[in-house]
Amino acid sequence: MIKIKRTWILHPLIPLAFAAALRTYPYILRSTPYMTDSWPIIHLAEEISRNTPTPFRGGPPFDEYNVYWPFVAIFTVETAQLTGLNLLKAAAITVPLTAALSTLIFYILTLKLTGRREAAFASAMLFAACGFHVLLTAGVKKETYANPLYMSTLYLYIFSDRGKIPIYLLCFTALVATHHLTTAVITIALINISIASTIISIKKGRETDMVKWALTATSLFIATAYYFSYAYKGFKYVFKFTDAISIFSFQVIAWLPVLHIILTHRKQRSKGTRLTPFLVAASTLSILALTSLKHVTPGAPILPLKEQVTMIPYEIIVLAAAYGYIHLKRKVEKEKFIACLVWLTSILGLEGYALFSSPYSLTVTYRLLNFLYPPITVFRWFRNCNPYSKKKNTSSRNLPITHSSFIHGYSLSILCRNS
Repeated sequence: MIKIKRTWILHPLIPLAFAAALRTYPYILRSTPYMTDSWPIIHLAEEISRNTPTPFRGGPPFDEYNVYWPFVAIFTVETAQLTGLNLLKAAAITVPLTAALSTLIFYILTLKLTGRREAAFASAMLFAACGFHVLLTAGVKKETYANPLYMSTLYLYIFSDRGKIPIYLLCFTALVATHHLTTAVITIALINISIASTIISIKKGRETDMVKWALTATSLFIATAYYFSYAYKGFKYVFKFTDAISIFSFQVIAWLPVLHIILTHRKQRSKGTRLTPFLVAASTLSILALTSLKHVTPGAPILPLKEQVTMIPYEIIVLAAAYGYIHLKRKVEKEKFIACLVWLTSILGLEGYALFSSPYSLTVTYRLLNFLYPPITVFRWFRNCNPYSKKKNTSSRNLPITHSSFIHGYSLSILCRNS
């Protein structure tokens, strides 16, 4: 029993260690903060340190953008004061390490969703090694610091109770003051999860979870109030009513499969369900082929074949996630798995808006890919670690380690090339 418990302790710590190593590796190699986007945040932190106390508003000594989401800069100043490091070193080390904590929170979230430590470990390993996520969280950026807040907010919401409300509100408020896109993603996901939870409750004839609706309404109020009273000054683009209609339309489209699953509940696999992985594979390959011929969005490059080869590990994950979806469809009563599906479709709806309606199409599209990756990895390992299966799939136990090791090597090669 003691040996098993020690293994359980290592399960969350190994992905955390990998995540921390990958995200701090560029600074260790070059002794310079990774990515040019890091420097405006570091400059903001320096000005805050130099001018405190000071109001946070655009104009000298601050910029006209990052000052409206200042929590990462404030965090940098505080860690520099606590550790005795200079601001540059404190920012380059502590902010990526903070982002690595999202791997630990994701492990706990996946463990609660699947009930299996193997699935949680494998999903956390893949999340820690995702090349795109590593690149965007190795620097000193708003979204780097927002990642653990995002994961914490999602976990506290899905498994909400009255005792967690204060911690939830603290995490969400900090997230709102940290990064705008992450706030938009989590707010839409919360609304959709609440709707799904309500539909399931009505279908089962039980009371609606009012705690979730109260948290959703409060979160929406906080985010809206922050934007209209303060942060709107930092946006270069004025959000219009037509944008809201477009986002709503894409969310409705993304919601259709979820609604179908909740209302129909077929335990037996249909022919259409068996075809799901093949349809996903065909659509993925078609999109990749299109990107080699045309600009899929304004400003998007035409990808040569050698660049598309680097996408193969992620294509495998998406295909495996489609198989996991089949198992999920047969377990529709489990509300937490529906929440995971809604989490995924909410981001897919935003991706649709980013691709076809957003004026900043390319910038938003590739950043949203990082939000898609966590729920996809949960579905991927749900295929091999079905928590409701009484049969033990011993042949798949080594697959998470093999695939994760390959992804880690691939991510390290990307960092070596870009550092």
